[in-house]
Amino acid sequence: MLNETEVDKLINNLKQQIQDLKDEVVKYKYDNLTGLPMRTDFKEDLKRMFDGNEAFYLIIADVNGLKNANTKNGYNEGDELIKKCVKDLINCNPCGTKNIYRYSGDEFVILFPFDRGFHSEDFHCPSDEFTVATKCSSDYKTSDDLFNACNKLLLERKEEFYNKNPNNRRIN
Repeated sequence: MLNETEVDKLINNLKQQIQDLKDEVVKYKYDNLTGLPMRTDFKEDLKRMFDGNEAFYLIIADVNGLKNANTKNGYNEGDELIKKCVKDLINCNPCGTKNIYRYSGDEFVILFPFDRGFHSEDFHCPSDEFTVATKCSSDYKTSDDLFNACNKLLLERKEEFYNKNPNNRRIN
């Protein structure tokens, strides 16, 4: 049988283990550079919103010139470019920091509820540092269809951007 001191020690040890596990979850749930939730949360929220029959906008933003910044000037400059772009996205998002996710290295996604006074074309950030594509969920049958259509539009816009700005094209 354990005495009171041993029980207290065991409880404190368990509390520390629980805190360590919570810290691990946060580490994998949020991007350590931007503090944004990551792809897993995005996919869950996208499915929840889509399955809930809520009309909403999906925005995909891709950082322009990240590969060049990393290659020419090092990853610290690339990290600064990412942080600046995230700040710009937050400032342009009608919902602030809510529902912005880091999807991949240079891609970010935003989900926000449909507003009859706001049209997808209205989402514009005054920055050439990223390319943006927007779609409304009500136009698609599945969340995958929505994401794929928005991603296709993003790729088209990236190509347009690089055609107009050939010096920003990725260095191989």
